[in-house]
Amino acid sequence: MKQGMVLADMVAELDRQQEVKRDFVTDTRNMSLQTTVVEPATNESGNESGRKFNAPTLALKVGDEIETLKITDHCHGQFAEKLKIPVKHYRRLLADHPDLLSYELNTLLSREPKKNMLRTLDGTARAFMSDRYRPLDNYDLVRSVYPVLSEVPDLKILSCNVTETKMYLKAVFPRIEGELEVGDIVQSGITITNSEVGASALSIRPLLYRLWCTNGCSTDIGGQRRTHLGKRAADSDHAYEIFTDETLNQDDKAFWMKVNDTVRALTDRDGFLKILGRMQESKLNLIEGDAEAAIEVTRKKFGYSEELGKSLLQQLLIDSNKNGLSQFGISNAITRVSQNVEDYDLASKMERDGGKIIELPTNQWREIALAA
Repeated sequence: MKQGMVLADMVAELDRQQEVKRDFVTDTRNMSLQTTVVEPATNESGNESGRKFNAPTLALKVGDEIETLKITDHCHGQFAEKLKIPVKHYRRLLADHPDLLSYELNTLLSREPKKNMLRTLDGTARAFMSDRYRPLDNYDLVRSVYPVLSEVPDLKILSCNVTETKMYLKAVFPRIEGELEVGDIVQSGITITNSEVGASALSIRPLLYRLWCTNGCSTDIGGQRRTHLGKRAADSDHAYEIFTDETLNQDDKAFWMKVNDTVRALTDRDGFLKILGRMQESKLNLIEGDAEAAIEVTRKKFGYSEELGKSLLQQLLIDSNKNGLSQFGISNAITRVSQNVEDYDLASKMERDGGKIIELPTNQWREIALAA
């Protein structure tokens, strides 16, 4: 399993973020993209080759003040989505013609005014979202679930991290285990994922951790998700900062109780054995066509690069004596290769994809198994 931060370091970072992050709800006319010209670039002959710009910043009017914010890549993507600007077009202008992007985006912000939430952290705009977005923050999530997890004897935190878009907490319950086959031990666990910036819903999923290869895959069987939607923010002509709302806190209190109930439910041995049984069945579902073609269908299904596809095929063949050229073999190849990718978000997605392979209904698995 891909390693991230030490738990103590992640908790310290969440504490820090809780103190400095700021959220605003504002009319889009109170914000604008700003670009500044740097010295004109010159070619090797000394001739001017065109103007260059610094990375765009976001100017946000808050009362009588203007705040200047950097913008994350994720937030740029949300501007493109919310303003219905084709992503490829947006990215091209951002890279090559940021002055044109500023003009286009600012025109839309002004001519099509709408209330939105802007989430900021460390002087950076990290999310541009609907004013109905209800933050379920990482700090509150960890504060709610960790005491429940601590009730589990011998709990072990396998991996955790806070990335630009998501938070992850992956733990195993060593006393709840079973055998995939004789001597091949799998332990029960849990994967908790949340995004404060709209990259995903809050999810709590069972985790299966295979000791033989230290692979982990998460599944939707018995899990829970919650999208971050709430009541629309109050009308106002100005940007205003969002502070703690007691009513919303009371609404969330009931939800956190459900979250904790879900966490406790995933420590149940019977539920774990059901998922383990599904995994055992997947070893019997063989690739009947061509292994390379099967991996190619899988690669495209999950949006992996060609290079990653080659790694998956290699891993499938390397472990074929242990796992077989099977549904389980492909799942295991995905989770094993995930340990080698640098991007923690991608590694975590692959752990989830490994579970999705196991969950495939028969007709979808046949598309992979019969590929030639």
